[in-house]
Amino acid sequence: MSYSIELLKETTNVLKKAFKDKKLRIHPVPKKDEVLTSWIVRLAVSNGFTPYSFMSVHFKPFYYLLRQDTDASDKSEFYEMLSYKTGIDLNRIKELSLASYDGIVFMIDEKVNKRPFLLYLTNRGGYNTTYGYRYCPFCLREEEFLRKQHRLIFSTVCLKHKVFLLDRCPNCNKPLSPFIWRNIKTFHFHCPHCQYQYKDAVELTEKVPEESKTLYYQEKLYKIIEEAKFEFEGREYFSVLFFPALYYIAGMLFKLENVSRNKNKTELKIKYDLLEKEIQLIKPQKSEGIKTISLYSLTVKEHALLFTTAMDILSSKENFDRFVRENKITFSQLNMKNNKSYQPFWYERLINDYKKERYVSTEEAKHAIEYLRKQGIKPSMAKLSNLLGSTLE
Repeated sequence: MSYSIELLKETTNVLKKAFKDKKLRIHPVPKKDEVLTSWIVRLAVSNGFTPYSFMSVHFKPFYYLLRQDTDASDKSEFYEMLSYKTGIDLNRIKELSLASYDGIVFMIDEKVNKRPFLLYLTNRGGYNTTYGYRYCPFCLREEEFLRKQHRLIFSTVCLKHKVFLLDRCPNCNKPLSPFIWRNIKTFHFHCPHCQYQYKDAVELTEKVPEESKTLYYQEKLYKIIEEAKFEFEGREYFSVLFFPALYYIAGMLFKLENVSRNKNKTELKIKYDLLEKEIQLIKPQKSEGIKTISLYSLTVKEHALLFTTAMDILSSKENFDRFVRENKITFSQLNMKNNKSYQPFWYERLINDYKKERYVSTEEAKHAIEYLRKQGIKPSMAKLSNLLGSTLE
């Protein structure tokens, strides 16, 4: 047994040396909107390797990326090596990465949660344990690759086939783990747990109701990304200034209700006519087997519900005002700065209408200072503002 292991290691090392600087004989061209993981898998299988052995033999210095979110990687050395071995233009390879959304969807200089719209991937033993990939079986039947747009949390439907995306194996309910390729004889994306081929799930998809606004707002989101701009109240702005507000409003919807659940479906109590209609149309099912509920652990339909509603709220000043007044949302709740989040200037102007400033008299200020001192707290402008409920300058 030990001899066999040593022979295997020796053979592997010989292969690594032999292929180290060799260019790949077969290198399929990346598809439009293909995500990096998908292309690496297609490269590996086309050249007769499983993805893990392919990375070990051809890209050993970057093998560790398989245990991370490879799509979110911005390792320029890895891209350069891919470009050298495939002959594919370096910039084209960079487009496969989710980092290509930086400055369009993601704030480049954002230090905390750099890419908030990215579906999380966690990995254990090579298998993904979270539902970070989504797919349309109809699209896989037409052209078999995973789409970059589908890694974004607000991507919930296929515009072409008008169905809700799937985010797991329909047969065993496990998350997609594209790098675990059990059957080297097949060129089809399949589940590593039960070998179910995802393209065969067409009959298990669900049509988006014609009356739903989900498809409409999904298309608008993709258009904002494509054009790198958005329009609000007749003025155009860079797209990167829109997504922080969208993320905040969707998060607010989630927090206000904490997505109230019963045994069969999600029910939101927020007063907003579109939301009520979408609940009846979409009938979102609750997330199962989740101990800690977060915005990222919701189902595809729940995300469709939240982001369709958030898009409608931010579609006009009138809709925004109706949402705020009907639900008695306070300025403090609207203010992104309270959560130490970046607040775009257009959104700040929008919420300033709900800022209730009041005059603070000298007497009030003196009493507040005296109170803080009695409590053993050193008075400051921030503490006074918080205590008096008004911003002091």
